[in-house]
Amino acid sequence: MNRFRPPFQLVLLAAALVLTALAGSRVQGLLANSLALVAAAMAIATPFALALAVLIAKTQLWAARAGFFVMGSLLLLPLPLYAAAWQVVLPLDGLQGAAIIHALAAIPWLTLLFAAALASVDAELEEQAWLEVSPLRVLSQVTLRSSSQGIAAALLWVGALQMSEMAVTDLCRVRTFAEEIYTQAALGMFAGSGTIDPLTLGVAPAAPLELRGLLCGLGAIWLVAWAALVTLAPLVVRSLGDHAACVWRWRPTQQQKWFAEMLAGLIVLTVALAPLIALASRAGIVVTKTDAGFERSWSPIALVSRVIAAPGEQRRELWQSTQLGVATATASVAIGLVLAWRLRCSDRKKPLLGILALMLVIPGPVVGVGLIRLLNRPVDSPFAWLTWWYDHTLLGAWLAQLVRVVPIATFVMWPALASVPQSLIDAAASEGASSFTQLTRVVVPLRWPAIAAAWLTGLAMSFGELAASILVLPPGPPTLVVRIFSLLHYGVEDRVAAICLVLIAAVATLMFAIQRLLASSRG
Repeated sequence: MNRFRPPFQLVLLAAALVLTALAGSRVQGLLANSLALVAAAMAIATPFALALAVLIAKTQLWAARAGFFVMGSLLLLPLPLYAAAWQVVLPLDGLQGAAIIHALAAIPWLTLLFAAALASVDAELEEQAWLEVSPLRVLSQVTLRSSSQGIAAALLWVGALQMSEMAVTDLCRVRTFAEEIYTQAALGMFAGSGTIDPLTLGVAPAAPLELRGLLCGLGAIWLVAWAALVTLAPLVVRSLGDHAACVWRWRPTQQQKWFAEMLAGLIVLTVALAPLIALASRAGIVVTKTDAGFERSWSPIALVSRVIAAPGEQRRELWQSTQLGVATATASVAIGLVLAWRLRCSDRKKPLLGILALMLVIPGPVVGVGLIRLLNRPVDSPFAWLTWWYDHTLLGAWLAQLVRVVPIATFVMWPALASVPQSLIDAAASEGASSFTQLTRVVVPLRWPAIAAAWLTGLAMSFGELAASILVLPPGPPTLVVRIFSLLHYGVEDRVAAICLVLIAAVATLMFAIQRLLASSRG
């Protein structure tokens, strides 16, 4: 007699509901605020992301290729920088403002994950339906239905990531679960965390969170993310592997092509170009004194001069970020390569995916407080030597960033390693090669472009990491994103806008290199 076994993802979601019920009324209220914010953001972002994902996954239009590049670049862009750009366009505050910024930041994530889900659909089903109905009906009745599980998982995954994000809610002064953790951690209200001088915070802290409620809230977010990742991971690997060569493509008519390119261009320009123009307009402002008083005007010469001068003005912060970024990217690739190889070879991927999901969704302040407890030891402790490294080096920030960057590096390399023909691995094994030898002598030489792309991705992610490293940086110059975040509390002025433009240019350059490397890795 067969016994019914519920899907693993359903068990995780049910456990998340149980933890939420046990979290206590205060944590439940904070989680409810976070959920309301995420639900509003997903409702705004989903139609735009789905439309662009269809064009990326199911057409070969130039606007779709440009959309893929822009969405990938925005994924690497630090969220505080993106929020600063949009606050110039729309001075947003409160829950409504945070929801709009989160929606705009969610569009790149949702677009690429939706595209992966759409591209993983069996092409034979779509080809067979195409013989009987129009392409638009194939998209609506076959493609979207077959990918509905992946689309739902993408919404849960992005929602879980945003529930652990605090940069936007802190700027918009919205009390959420992650923002409350950050506020209390910055004020040293967690037992044993020490006192840390906070940045200018918009909201006074409430009573400290109870440990039980904190752990239950974190556990609920983690289980949702784990369930989503278990569903998404095979779809992404399939869509970027050998299956990518046999995806069914929609061939629009000339009129449909014109409309589709206009739609893709409008979405891309709205999400990317509007904040770019806003930053340029703010960076080029010139204030002159006249008989009538002070007048503000815009000058392209001032824009260019400030952008050129910005790296020199922030050279200490830039050097700090570069040192940390190189160290983080190198270690993340080394660890992520082993993890990606494990995911390729192992049939039991769920526990490892659960660990990677936890590393991505655990709020940065929790990581920071944990590292402070670990590294800031009393003088009578046998581990007191860690205190010197904590106070005089970037060890704490490096460990904090590894928690965030290792999963991303792993996910970048996993599809490339999974696409290596099994026959090559079997041939090496038949010659007596160990698993480590197979990885280093067979896989790495074949897939080095993907490894290089993972290193560049880790470098970009390190430059944008804020929530964890802000609490564990040693005395001295902060990283560039921490400096920008501190200045944003006083408004977006010309110097901030100029350095933001420099970072955007750097991220676009890195994304171009990453895209070329991944393309060459897939052949």
